[in-house]
Parts: sequence; C-alpha cells; structure tokens
Amino acid sequence: MLHPSGRIDRYLAGDLDPEAAAKLRAHVAGCVKCRARFDEQVTFLRALAGNRTRPAPSEEARMVRRALEGAGPAPARPKRGLFEWLVDHPFAAAAAAAAVLLLLLGGGLFMMRGPAPAGRLVVASHVTLDGRAVEAGAPVPAGASLHVDEKGLAEVELARGGRVKVYPGATLRFDARGENVDLGLGRVWSSVEGGRGGYSVRTDRAVARVLGTSFVVERTVEGETDVRVIKGTVEVEDRQRRGKVRVNASQRTRVGRSGAPSAPRHYSSEGDLNDWERFFRDIGRAFERLFKGQ
Repeated sequence: MLHPSGRIDRYLAGDLDPEAAAKLRAHVAGCVKCRARFDEQVTFLRALAGNRTRPAPSEEARMVRRALEGAGPAPARPKRGLFEWLVDHPFAAAAAAAAVLLLLLGGGLFMMRGPAPAGRLVVASHVTLDGRAVEAGAPVPAGASLHVDEKGLAEVELARGGRVKVYPGATLRFDARGENVDLGLGRVWSSVEGGRGGYSVRTDRAVARVLGTSFVVERTVEGETDVRVIKGTVEVEDRQRRGKVRVNASQRTRVGRSGAPSAPRHYSSEGDLNDWERFFRDIGRAFERLFKGQ
C-alpha cells in the first residue's frame, strides 16, 4: 500500500469495511509519513469538534465499533448462562461495558431525550441549522434547513446508518432518520449502509434512490442535477417521471430543466475525492492560523 491518504480520510469518516480498516491500521503503524498524516487529520477533527485534547464524535463512534467487534461472545456452551459467560470472559465483558458507556457519553442514545433527529454533525465548519450557527456534535433535526457557507464543510452521521458529506455552498434538509435528503443547491456525497431500508437524494429535477452505496449528487445553479456513482448502483428518475436509468459505479447521468435522465456515461471519482480533500485541508489551515493567533 503506497501512502493511501485517501483511505486515511475514508477510515476517519467510517467509510471503510472492517477488513480494509484493519489493513490500513497495519500500514499506518509502520509508515512514518502516513502516521503523520493520520495524526494531523485526527487533530483537525478534534479542533472542529471544539477541543483538540478530547476525542471527536467520529473517534468515539469508531472506538465503539472496534470495542463491539472485539467483544463478541464465544460459541455457546450447553447449560451455561450469561453470568457464567461473563465470569469466563471478563475482558470481553469490560470491553462491551466500555462501548456502551462511550455510546452514552457520545450522545448515541439521544433518542431518549425526545424525537429522534435525522442524524448528527461529526464535522461542522461555518454551518447553520435554520439560520442558527452549530458545531460538531449537534443533532440535525428532521426538516431543519442545513446550510454550509462557501468557506465551510459538514459531515452528517445518519440515524439510519451511513454518512453524508456536505460541500461548501450546499443547502439541504433531511427526513426522519435521514432516509431522504432534499438538496436545494450544491453537492453532497452519500455513503449509506445496506440492509437498513431505502435512501434517496432529491432535487427539484430528479430523485436518486439506492439501497447501499456511495455516490455524489450535485444541484447546479443552472438548475441541472448531476448524479455520479462511486460504488454500487443508483436508480435515477426525473421528478416528472419521463424516464428512469440505472447508474453503476464509475458512471454518471444528468437531468436538465426538462427531459429524462441522460444515458449513463463514464465517470472518474478522482475529481470529487480531490475536491473534498482540498476543502478539508483549506479549513485545516484556517484552524491552524486561528490557534496560532490565540
């Protein structure tokens, strides 16, 4: 593996499967350059969350996942109950208890405090909800208007499972549990989990529906909707239902002011990935300047 900076960003965003994540951790442990890149990004995410000395919400979520993965019970023994298993596996029990505690402290049980939000912000810079400035860790209520400034960036962890990266200049709303996104303007990159029900991104021109994939939807100022698929398959239909196309990985389609979606054509995700990393780095430099000025 040759200095996988893009994979480091995806790992920190929770967008790598367990096997790929394990390989990346092994690489970072033995690569000075990648370790420095990893530490730099972790520090930046903590700064976005408001405290560079404490784990960011995304870190806590990752710790919970790893703790739960390592706390799986051994094969069942006949005529032995939970108490006996806890006695035989004290470390696994402690890891599971720690995972639950982290989940409580990190706000994972926010549903107990009222109606469940669509998700929560794990990255937030120059972000408003219904016109009010918010920071990382804030819940995103269903129906609230989320706006990212031209100099900002946001990432939302959905209640239904998955993440939505929100690029500068975007405005959008989420339905309950984040199952549907209404994109008023700008660009979003969705990485959603399968097996948890449907998911769609809607603009005034088109609807992109999936069951589990990674894709970008952009609503341009000219009124077009551009759907670009990084992984999986997306079904795209114009809002007037003139036509419907299936867009596979490394393909894109466009829906104009009138007419059905265009025939899928080749697309390279490198541009979207590079844009996100560039915006991320720009904000990181701005934070560094802010901290040095204090």
